[in-house]
Amino acid sequence: GRIALARRTAAPTADAQRRLHGTAERLIGALLGSHFNLRARRGFCARYVSEVLGADSAATPATLLRSGALSLEFDGIVFDPARQ
Repeated sequence: GRIALARRTAAPTADAQRRLHGTAERLIGALLGSHFNLRARRGFCARYVSEVLGADSAATPATLLRSGALSLEFDGIVFDPARQ
């Protein structure tokens, strides 16, 4: 499938970093715990982008890239030989 990796263009403040880390830790705890459904569509990733990055829950990857807050690092196709 297609994959893209983007980074924030501006470094967050120390307070923002602490909030981001706390929120990410909480969500990773849900990922490793029993609250994560691997087969859910847009579950974990959409929630992560919304809560950790502070984006609107309706934001799309294209919207985030066009906002100027992110810089595209990689955009390409990844093949999984095990998947048919």
